[in-house]
Amino acid sequence: MEILGVPPPSVMAAATRKEFFFHSNDTPILKPTSRGKIRQPSTRPMDKMLGIEDPLFMDFLMKTLEWDPDTRITPMEALQHDWISQDFPKHLFVRE
Repeated sequence: MEILGVPPPSVMAAATRKEFFFHSNDTPILKPTSRGKIRQPSTRPMDKMLGIEDPLFMDFLMKTLEWDPDTRITPMEALQHDWISQDFPKHLFVRE
């Protein structure tokens, strides 16, 4: 959650163990780490954390890490993503 933020309500509704991690109003239960730090949702940008400056890769990565499986990139869409196919002939990734 520190990177991706709080899951959307549709994902929260399907969660079977959310009472261990979220209050009744769906706000996260924030507990300190072993070093005493409390990690807040949406406070660490993925590109900064990984030290990556490739916008195509970051787009691909964020689409694969989407909370909601209904909006997450599919395997076929992932194969056709520009980051995957940028160095390969396009005809290898397009179904006819």
